[in-house]
Amino acid sequence: MKYGKVVWIIVLLFLVGCGRMSPQGNAAEQGQVPITVDYRSGSEGIVVETLPNMPPEEIAINENFKIALSLHNQGATNVKDAKAIIAGLNSRYFSYPIELTTKSMNLQGKSAINPVGESALLEIDVKNTGLPMGTKKYEAPYEVGLFYEYETIATSETCINPDVYGRLKLVPEACTVGDVSLSTQGAPIAITQISTRMAKDDSFARANFVFKVSKIGQGEVVNKLIDIDSVKLANEDLICTANQIKLNENNQGEFRCHIDLNVEEGAYKTIVSAKLSYDYRITYKGKLYVKEIESLI
Repeated sequence: MKYGKVVWIIVLLFLVGCGRMSPQGNAAEQGQVPITVDYRSGSEGIVVETLPNMPPEEIAINENFKIALSLHNQGATNVKDAKAIIAGLNSRYFSYPIELTTKSMNLQGKSAINPVGESALLEIDVKNTGLPMGTKKYEAPYEVGLFYEYETIATSETCINPDVYGRLKLVPEACTVGDVSLSTQGAPIAITQISTRMAKDDSFARANFVFKVSKIGQGEVVNKLIDIDSVKLANEDLICTANQIKLNENNQGEFRCHIDLNVEEGAYKTIVSAKLSYDYRITYKGKLYVKEIESLI
């Protein structure tokens, strides 16, 4: 079935923050040991859920109604200026207010003081204006898309061994260079593995890193592009071959970085970290059912 001109409208967002405080304070007052919450865990950013009877299961001709969605930031990034749009409804049979007040939406992510993140309610006022000629029932699919910026911060212990040729073998090795698998990082994009390999030049040893990236949550990266904001070995910046990666059709990608080191050192453990940022989109798909009955409202 073909529909008329698609209407894209930025909708009014009603922020009803309901982030809850951690109960750790009460535990401390009662002499109990506070529970440590790893808020940089999980595989989602903003999660969208429907609300009962919004919209109604059946809509009468010329009826006013609401499309409402519950939004919950389940990740570890504070969202600023999120925007929502609705698409797919035929402008011949559905209308919206001529003037819309747009309000950028901010949703706090999980943190040490708020381990559940913040929620908000998105409401869209809609009015049916009729049915296609000759029909008594009309099925109208639609989409609500939410667009926001998000980030992934991954940190892992890794092994570095500048003594590539084993000249310091008399010193017991503290660790073995290799691959490290990472858990979730409180975001829909995750660095899933960091591989370390050592190489030697005449005057230095080089630590080479390969970072594997995957989409693990709901939604999608806009244009599949991810910015590489920073990569560090302890406090030292790594040199990377690119500052952006593009995910493949399987929503996976990788990037490579390196750092040059003192060749007189033996193996040791240290921390490698990376920060990624990206534009993200999550889409809710629904259907409206309009019948040829008089509205009771």
